[in-house]
Amino acid sequence: MGAAVVVAIALAGCSAAPTPVASPTAQSAGPAGPSASSLLRPEADDPLSKAVAQSETTRIADELQKSIDPERVLHVQNDARFEPREDTNGYYTVLLTISLKPDTDPIVVAQALATLLRDGGWSTYNSENTNGQYYSAMSSTEEDGGWFALIQGDATVAKQSVVTIKLASPDIS
Repeated sequence: MGAAVVVAIALAGCSAAPTPVASPTAQSAGPAGPSASSLLRPEADDPLSKAVAQSETTRIADELQKSIDPERVLHVQNDARFEPREDTNGYYTVLLTISLKPDTDPIVVAQALATLLRDGGWSTYNSENTNGQYYSAMSSTEEDGGWFALIQGDATVAKQSVVTIKLASPDIS
């Protein structure tokens, strides 16, 4: 119950989305403390270099991961790499799969992460919360290059609480 209060307090005053409420039996792992929204804005060079694409994508993923209460996290699988493309130098992507303690509500966690990005100036293109799954497809502003984020929370398997964060840089020049 105390962790649910942390999420409610952390999200108080956010008018972009309703405050998610954890079920009484589930613990949330929402932001352990306020995260500076400016830390979630990518800082790109022009044209975008491989080094900046990698460092900024990794930095934002790290900031999002740090906002989850570490006591609720069981394991983090991090898959980061450059993805080639035929018409450009490709892009850099980070995929975090975060296993949480079984009594943690991954929907609340994913919604809190999406709220942090929105507070950091990111736009939501599509968001859905149905059948025990939540996802939000988002992008940063055009001025900072248009990074892409997909935040997912999956509560479909009992006692297996999982949140996935996928971040991708814009195409590298």
